[in-house]
Amino acid sequence: MTINNPRRVIYLPIAFAVVLAAGILVGNRLTTVTSSKTGNVFMVDPERHDKVNDIINYIQQDYVDSIGHEDLVNDAITGILDELDPHSQYIPAEDFHEFNDDLEGNFEGIGIQFRIERDTIMVLQIIPGGPSERVGLRAGDRIVMIDDSLVAGKGLTSNQAVKKLKGPRGTRVKVGIKRHQAAELLDYTITRDVIPTYSIDIAYMVDDEVGYIKLSKFAATTY
Repeated sequence: MTINNPRRVIYLPIAFAVVLAAGILVGNRLTTVTSSKTGNVFMVDPERHDKVNDIINYIQQDYVDSIGHEDLVNDAITGILDELDPHSQYIPAEDFHEFNDDLEGNFEGIGIQFRIERDTIMVLQIIPGGPSERVGLRAGDRIVMIDDSLVAGKGLTSNQAVKKLKGPRGTRVKVGIKRHQAAELLDYTITRDVIPTYSIDIAYMVDDEVGYIKLSKFAATTY
């Protein structure tokens, strides 16, 4: 191999070094701009690093399936609170009123307390003076039908049951009841009403100086 231009031999490595340095500089700037626009987790700004948001953004960008941002955020918050005490709970905005009604002192519904037992709505207590008491519902009844739709054995959650049973004052809901020792389902049509919730179970004066007050919970009307 013959070199015709000695200067080319001298300057060629320098030229390669300059091009390489320029490429690194330009590439770094392009990656930084791309990262700022897309939130890529592989380019982290130490001053504003947020692991949770970085992971959520990464899942949204590159995960094989499409997952909504709100779902990821809610699941992340729920997972964090699961590590705390049993009383720390996250309530999404759409469920806030369902949890808050009982603390406000009244709500509109059919006037029962229930729980999901063996995949069925079990009535635990009938609120005195409420719509369910007026039509004859009893504690221990199982609600298996709501508005002619089967709800027993369908995996109904407590929140879903509340949404089906609660409603504006004056509206009606039909329930099919399975009662112990009753051969057939009992049908009741309940007109929803304002249900007062009382937080003071007992209050009386023990003597002239000592009073006794039993609270079942703290609510807006407790005072």
